[in-house]
Amino acid sequence: MTDETSRLAALADTQLLDTPAEPAFDQVARLAARLFDVPIALVSLIDAERQWFKACIGLDAAETPREHAFCAHTIQQDGIMVVPDARVDPRFADNPLVTGEPHIRFYAGAPVRAATGEKLGTLCLIDDTPRAPLSEAELSLLRELAKLAEEQIRVRSAAASASAQPTPDGDRLVQAAPDALIQVDATGGVVAWNAAAERLFGWSAATLRGMPLPFLDGVAGDAWCALHRRAGSGETVHGWHSHADARDGTVHPVRVDAAPGPDAGGAVFTVAPDPDATAEVPAEPGGGSTVGEARALNAFVEMTRDGVITADLSGRITSWNPGAAQMFGRSADDAVGRRLSDLMPARYRAAHEAGMARVARERRSRLAGQQLEMTALHRDGTEFPIELAVTSWLEDGEMKFGAVVRDISRRRQAEQERRAVMEALHAEKERAEAASHAKSRFLANVSHELRTPLNAIVGFAEILADPAMAAVVQANHRTYGQDILDSGRYLLSVIDTLMDLSRAEAGLASFDPGPVAVAPVVQRVARMVRERARLANQDLRVEAADTLPPAHADETALRRILLNLATNAVQFTGEGGAIVLRATPGSDGVTITVADTGPGMDPAEIPRALEPFGQPGHPFSAPTEGTGLGLPIAKQLTRTLGGELHVDSAPGAGTRVTVTLPAAESAEASAA
Repeated sequence: MTDETSRLAALADTQLLDTPAEPAFDQVARLAARLFDVPIALVSLIDAERQWFKACIGLDAAETPREHAFCAHTIQQDGIMVVPDARVDPRFADNPLVTGEPHIRFYAGAPVRAATGEKLGTLCLIDDTPRAPLSEAELSLLRELAKLAEEQIRVRSAAASASAQPTPDGDRLVQAAPDALIQVDATGGVVAWNAAAERLFGWSAATLRGMPLPFLDGVAGDAWCALHRRAGSGETVHGWHSHADARDGTVHPVRVDAAPGPDAGGAVFTVAPDPDATAEVPAEPGGGSTVGEARALNAFVEMTRDGVITADLSGRITSWNPGAAQMFGRSADDAVGRRLSDLMPARYRAAHEAGMARVARERRSRLAGQQLEMTALHRDGTEFPIELAVTSWLEDGEMKFGAVVRDISRRRQAEQERRAVMEALHAEKERAEAASHAKSRFLANVSHELRTPLNAIVGFAEILADPAMAAVVQANHRTYGQDILDSGRYLLSVIDTLMDLSRAEAGLASFDPGPVAVAPVVQRVARMVRERARLANQDLRVEAADTLPPAHADETALRRILLNLATNAVQFTGEGGAIVLRATPGSDGVTITVADTGPGMDPAEIPRALEPFGQPGHPFSAPTEGTGLGLPIAKQLTRTLGGELHVDSAPGAGTRVTVTLPAAESAEASAA
């Protein structure tokens, strides 16, 4: 017999195919849909040619062809099959259930096995929206739910295979007994159900034989399950008080005696209306939990990484799951009995205790049903942000509280990182816009600086080439020639300066740094600008001792720096002003200062002066000639040499530019 033949035989033995819907299976599917927040959940059985649904939540179909069934793939493997997005999975991309209704995107299926191990089908989850793969905790929870479906199959199969035995004469007394007598086997299936039980609860013996006790779906289902375990293990229980649901929805207070049944694990119950109870408990449709539901919920509470905490009206913790233990660093033994206020920083405790006192007075919680964010306290004293959802309920007349707590430290960190990224992007955008504006200004200034001498050259060349102007040219040819020469030299100077600036900014300037005697360079620069200073009746002084220590620099670059600064000083200092070129030893190098008594500038305009073509205006000075490139080039070259350039100025107080270069010894030591 092949594996598939054995599997189909095991499926046939369950006698489940094409049977009516049953609450026990529907509840498993409904619970799965609720816990995983999916629109569709199925208990699916895979027959030879079809996939048939024993329980179907959210899908208006009883079966689909096996060739279209995702579950047919699931039973071919040992574990859970998860498909995050069927559209991009080559096995399912063209499946009619993907391209058409119900438009499956996400699928997760756990095999459902027979008692002998064959895979009968699956418990599966379906969503029409792609989802992330399931976490380990979610995979474990889905396995537990699949085991619930397996348990229901085993219970039903055991009941269906039990043949109904005719009632012997001795059982007539049982049928005539005034109290309800109920016998169940080890699986919980009903074996005997007398006439008093029929009268009290409304179900016939024929209806329930082989089926689970109907009370298990009611308000006291967990308690009945516990009583069955006690009696099934050999214990006799007398005078147990509880409730049991009737077929019409009435919930009866009952008094129960339980004893071990004739078969191993079975039990016999004697059930009578409770004489000590004066009122019936109204049934709330859908309000009770089945045994399976309770088990799954308990499994969820135990496995979730969220903290699940309950407390009484006094604010003391009554239960504490592993997620809370991990989150707060406290075991359940340490946490249960503590006050909730111990879980928060001291600065919040008084307000919390006042709130609990108000709840005790008003018998209601204003926070119930809300989702809050607050600061929590770890056992080690560190604080961390949490998100919690609070609920409250009455239990035996006492108000109880519950909270699901989530550590949102990573979310907060992600939010902070996102804000930092957005701020950085905003700053980068502003820098890019500023760079764009600077580029536009730069191009405009370059255009002006180049077009002015070019226009002069072209203009004088047109005069020289015009026969009608021959007489004028003859009389002024030297002047025109000199003007063309001056314009050409100025144009060449602008181009050379731009090239120097570009090379310096790109780090492509060709330098040979080493020890440089500063005083001779300062004196040479002074000689180069002295004639212009004399013509402007300016006092040019040099203060640079030959005993200065050498600087770590490139002599050509240093001369270019100082020449630009000295030329600016001569150009911007008015008639009769004073200019000083001073070089002094510094704490870790050499300091060179170029100071003038010119009009100065507003300190706020200094950054502009350090930009290409940035010539700050002065309200008391006339516009000056020049490209506005000298100071930016000096700054960039100084940086390239490992030094610093600083500008001090104020209106009417002149300007002082300071260049600091490292000493040759310290630079060589750093390099070594």
